[in-house]
Amino acid sequence: MLRLDKDKFLKDIKIILNDALDKISQTLIEYMIFEISQIPNSGSINAVGKPDWRNDVMDALKYKAINSGLNLSRRIGLIDQSDNLVYKAMIIEYGMGVEADTSDNPWISEYLASEYYHPERGGMEVYGRKDMQVYNIDDGGWEDSGATHTDEITYFRQIGSKFWTNVFGNSSTIAKTDFNIIIDEAIRTIDISKYIVVTKR
Repeated sequence: MLRLDKDKFLKDIKIILNDALDKISQTLIEYMIFEISQIPNSGSINAVGKPDWRNDVMDALKYKAINSGLNLSRRIGLIDQSDNLVYKAMIIEYGMGVEADTSDNPWISEYLASEYYHPERGGMEVYGRKDMQVYNIDDGGWEDSGATHTDEITYFRQIGSKFWTNVFGNSSTIAKTDFNIIIDEAIRTIDISKYIVVTKR
């Protein structure tokens, strides 16, 4: 009598599919890093965030890709929520000031209710904070602003890059194709005969 060793089969196919997911995760990370790398450094409304913030996010994505590629495809967020990278990533993705995309940003309500948003702003404009404390996203603490005025700082009107949205929007077509190819190749490597067990009746 022939039977399929289901436990061994499922265990091995899980390993194979996990490897396939790792490969597609690496591809998605590469797409995201490319999207961020195309952001102009300055002189444009599209130059969202500081260049060193973008470098921090790209470095974090590279680190995550190397160390936990598989997990990336299973998480809602790619950046560790416990540190300030999430704020940098949010700004790069959705923009800041009056140009910020507040309709699609899933973190906007949390941000507006947090201590980091000054309610007297009354909107998304970024004002000079003369004689006031401001949050330093790099150090993760409060400090004197050093501002000489309380007018809007128009430099901080910046459009988000949508590095995440683009990858899972426009670039996802490519990623989906890659995913299907990788999964097909993974399935073809399985030798079903290895899991057939002959037993006596």
